[in-house]
Amino acid sequence: MEKRRFRRLKDGVKVIFKIVNKKEDTVSSINIGAGGVCIPLKEKLKPGTLLELGLILPGHQTPFYAFAKVAWQSEVPKKDKDGNFYYETGVQFLRMNLEDRRKLIEYIYKHSKR
Repeated sequence: MEKRRFRRLKDGVKVIFKIVNKKEDTVSSINIGAGGVCIPLKEKLKPGTLLELGLILPGHQTPFYAFAKVAWQSEVPKKDKDGNFYYETGVQFLRMNLEDRRKLIEYIYKHSKR
């Protein structure tokens, strides 16, 4: 049984992330929901690590921004199709503009199959 509070969408939402006080990078999400996003990260992070996110929905050019924290991270890295290792990382949104959250929820419900 699904324990998540929000519906999740497996889609390639582009996520620009910046670990606070470190350099910025860009990845494609593993899945996304109204409460957070799962992203593949190359480095190990502790739960509670703060992130600044820019989310670019497919078909859009301009990102919208959120402040977030690492909720969990896989213990064992996985390999992507190019052979690069990554850790699945669950990120919880802490702060997001209300209008942007509405756009995200509409996108998820429009594109998810239930």
